[in-house]
Amino acid sequence: MAGSFFKKLLNMPRQNHAEAISIDFGKAFIKVALLRPTGQKWILQDYAFKRIALSDGNREEIKNFIGNFMRKNSVLSVQAYLTIFDPEHVVLKYLFLPVLPPEEMPEAIKWQLKKEQPSLRIENVVFDWQLVRESVDQEGVKKNEIICAFADSEFIRAFLSLVKDCGLVPTYVSSPPFNYANILKASLGEASVAAVLDIGFYESFLCIYKDKKLNFVRRLGFSSDKLTHVLASVAAADTPGNDLAYEKAEEIKKIIEIPFEEQGASHNNVEHIRSMSLIRPFLEGLTKELSRSFHYYASTFNVHEPSLLYLTGGGANFKNLTRYLTRELSLPVTVLPLPSAITTHDLEGRSIYDDQNQIANVVGAVLADAHAINLLPAEFITEKIEQVETASLRVVAITVASILLLSLFFVQFQIRDYKKRLVHTSAYLEGIKDIELLKRRIDGRKEMIHKLQKGHVPVEGILKLVSATIPSDTRLDNLILDQASHTLILRGVISANEDIAERAISNFIRKLQDSRFVAEARLTFINRVEGAQRFEVKCDLVR
Repeated sequence: MAGSFFKKLLNMPRQNHAEAISIDFGKAFIKVALLRPTGQKWILQDYAFKRIALSDGNREEIKNFIGNFMRKNSVLSVQAYLTIFDPEHVVLKYLFLPVLPPEEMPEAIKWQLKKEQPSLRIENVVFDWQLVRESVDQEGVKKNEIICAFADSEFIRAFLSLVKDCGLVPTYVSSPPFNYANILKASLGEASVAAVLDIGFYESFLCIYKDKKLNFVRRLGFSSDKLTHVLASVAAADTPGNDLAYEKAEEIKKIIEIPFEEQGASHNNVEHIRSMSLIRPFLEGLTKELSRSFHYYASTFNVHEPSLLYLTGGGANFKNLTRYLTRELSLPVTVLPLPSAITTHDLEGRSIYDDQNQIANVVGAVLADAHAINLLPAEFITEKIEQVETASLRVVAITVASILLLSLFFVQFQIRDYKKRLVHTSAYLEGIKDIELLKRRIDGRKEMIHKLQKGHVPVEGILKLVSATIPSDTRLDNLILDQASHTLILRGVISANEDIAERAISNFIRKLQDSRFVAEARLTFINRVEGAQRFEVKCDLVR
């Protein structure tokens, strides 16, 4: 796991003006986006996605797709943000752990993961974690509720190797649920509990966020591909062959929309009616799964159900799906928007309205901050640090060389200038010697005056101090100030019994020592004389 120091170090390039490529390795699609940071925002310069099944056999096809995208945009080598979605290999866990210092959390997480999954080879796992909140259990013990992501390191390295073969520098490895959290953090929405439904090609997953932190993830049976297969049975009646029926079903899916009236004027045809009769149970099943998931989340974590649902993924483009879910779930449902931190004005008139749901995930990866989940293995972190150090050394070397060259130029210029000045200085040397002699005499006198002033005792200040601090009912008989030895002797009589007199004199001595004139004061003697107390106080003055 990357420590907080390394994570902050790796996040440093995100603040510069270098381009970055974000790649989403999905089960059915590979998505690539090129972004450039400017100030606090990212400019989306280009994006592309292609249906490529994620397997070892398609490695070259994936490399060619990424390479062509880089060549199209004249990209040589930039930092890469990787998003990997494979629930079988990238696992998210919600853990309850004791409150521990951050440096002790990794070992506690390893122990907990090993406890819950004894077969897990923890030494081969790369993981990272994020604090969700602190809570108190029924026994009053404080707990840290954390979300942890972990994966087999070899599984992650396979993707990193592919990206490195393309000439990219891996910086960040995450999963879609965390990318959507980045988007929510960058948005202005005020919903304390919000949900994101990613309708993917092969499967969908529901993410619930509290205070824009990931709390809950659940896989759902609804998917874009299953919806197409349902419609393919309608297309097969008019189109021979499974492939042709599937292609026609994809076209039907783009055209039809969920009706809100029993008799729709524009869709009152047999094909539409048959399609909707097959889709409706599918949609009702999705609604029930969402309702059950919301209720389970609220009851398990003792919080409110989501007050807002966002849709994203390729399947979110199904017409009227947001309106249908709004009506069935009785809560606002809308498409997940790109945050204001992402600008698209560099796309040369290309509209991303239809593609927004496809690229939200891949774009959200670059919005990760220093506290975001990062599954980059340790050796890649070290390599990245070495690259940063190498680049820094190159910059330092160039800077030092430039400074030396400029210094050499100025030194040569000054040498020529000084040679000219030396010609004219000989006439002034004698005068300078007289001035130096006079200066030495003046300095000697100044030093003598300083010594005299240094040894001077501030009589006025001492008298004011004694007058202000001497106890009441006290008669001061003698005040002896010796400037040579920097001592002050005070003799007097206080009209009080012995106990009261001692307290008054002790308070008097303390006040003297608290002043800026007296370094130390002490009672030399105190004698009883006819109902009064005669005393002597000796003070060492500050030199």
